[in-house]
Parts: sequence; C-alpha cells; structure tokens
Amino acid sequence: FIMLLSKPTIGFAIFQAAVLLGCSPHQTADAFLVGSDHLRSGSDHLRRRNVKIPSLFAAKRAGGGRRPGQGDQISSAEEWEPTPCQPEEARLTVIQITDVYTLEHLASVKTLVEQTRAKSVGSKVICMITGDFLSPYLLSSVDRGQGMMNALNSIPMDYITWGNHEADIPHKTTCKHVRSFVGTWLNSNMLDHDAMDAQKEFDVVEVCSPDGSNSRKVGLVAVLSNDPKLYEHFKGGAFGGATIDDPWETLKRLQGTLMGPDSEYKCDTILPLQHLYVPDDHVTCKNFDFPVILSGHDHHR
Repeated sequence: FIMLLSKPTIGFAIFQAAVLLGCSPHQTADAFLVGSDHLRSGSDHLRRRNVKIPSLFAAKRAGGGRRPGQGDQISSAEEWEPTPCQPEEARLTVIQITDVYTLEHLASVKTLVEQTRAKSVGSKVICMITGDFLSPYLLSSVDRGQGMMNALNSIPMDYITWGNHEADIPHKTTCKHVRSFVGTWLNSNMLDHDAMDAQKEFDVVEVCSPDGSNSRKVGLVAVLSNDPKLYEHFKGGAFGGATIDDPWETLKRLQGTLMGPDSEYKCDTILPLQHLYVPDDHVTCKNFDFPVILSGHDHHR
C-alpha cells in the first residue's frame, strides 16, 4: 500500500513492521497516519485529547490543501500505542515525516520519537524525513535551510532523503548541509552528486528479537523523481548538474543487490523511500512486491 502525507503542514506516520519481521517477508504491516495538528506534545497529548491515530486503510480524509494549523478530518480510526516486544518478536518501527515547510512541530516530533523508543522496549525504532524540507518557506529564504538542519540534527533524525525542492538552495550550501547531517542521508538514484561521499546509496537495518531467536534484515532505498518538468528552470541542471536516474530501474537494481540469490546482504524485504508523484507510487506498487512505500512529494486532496 501507499503511505501519503498531506501538505503544506507537517504529516506524520508510524509504520510498525511486524514484517516484516516476525512473519513472512510478503506480509504487510499496519501503517498509521496523523495530521500536523495532532503533533504538539507527542503521543501522550494524543491520549489526553482522546485522539485516535487512524489506520491508513480505515482513515478517510475530508478536503486537502489545508491552511497551516487546520487538522485532518478523520471519519474512522483505530488506536495504536507503542508496546514492548514479545521475547521472540523482531520489530521495526518507522516514524516518517515529509514535505515540512515549518519548524513549528519539530520539537513535538522529537518528543514523539523519544516516547516511542522508551515504550517500545526491544523494538528497533528509526525516524526519517523523505524530502522537501530545505525549501520553500520564508525562513529558508533567509537562512538557506540552516535552521531546519539544526532542528533535524537535534531530534536527531536517522535518515534524510532528497526532495526536488532541495535543489532550490544554492548547491554548495546544500552540499554543506549533507556533510553536516548527523544521521544517514540516503540517495539511491543521483549517484554522481557532488556530496555523494557523505551519502549512502542504501542502508540495511538489522532487527533482532529480545531473546535472540529471530533476526531479520530490512533494506532502505531512496529514489527522487526524475521528471524533467520539476527541474527545467535550473540553469545548468538541478543539484549541481547531477544525473537523476530512473527510479524504477534503480529499485530493480537494488532489489537484486539487497535480496537477490547471490546478495551479500540477504535482506528479507525492502522499504522504498520515494519522493514521487502518486501515480508513480502506483507504478512501484504494480511492479514490485514491497510491503509499504514511504512516500512524499505530491500535493493531494
């Protein structure tokens, strides 16, 4: 299935991979989506307000393209709470935000990450932002994304991926941000980027059960849209003229690298982090057997 987060305000998602991890690699896990208005004090705030974090399958949005501070309208939902792992359970929990054009709620994201880790004893918890965070918003027109990078490093965010709007920042400044990031900057389909020495083409997350009986590997790959219309206004090309490879050719290649019969990594599954349009996410769903797509980019209703 596709996990889509709304814009322009912050979106938040938790993907709890019971895969992935204690089950068959082809089984899917639940995903949870909550709008920006519900992030102010992390999960404790949600409980105090009796706000239900909706399942992606059950939640139905009303409207879209909201003003900052206007919450999602959810018609149905189900509860979710981080809990300790069972002794034999290998669990991966992913906290994702995407397309963030304000610093307003990032302190609450930090609280949420800390609370989730504290309450998910035995679980591997990672957090990520899947593109469009350095631009475009008023502060970044002044500081060129420095405030955002300071905030993401303070959470600290585990993974960052490219969005098309990162090209709005001067290339040398963006390269500086890449090298100052304390986590892992994933970049699977722009391999000739000038700061590739500070990025990773993919990553492998190892997840083990508390009793040591169950161990799984999850590959993380990150692809950015290569739609030429997104970058036609950049003289000399976006991202310093770097080549953006076809996302699906990249996914196919890395699927072989990470899960192929001769793979040295022996991953049980792959989670693609995509900064693509919704129809492009549908292409990924059609052509690949990934349990979930962690997606960003598209403005949708």
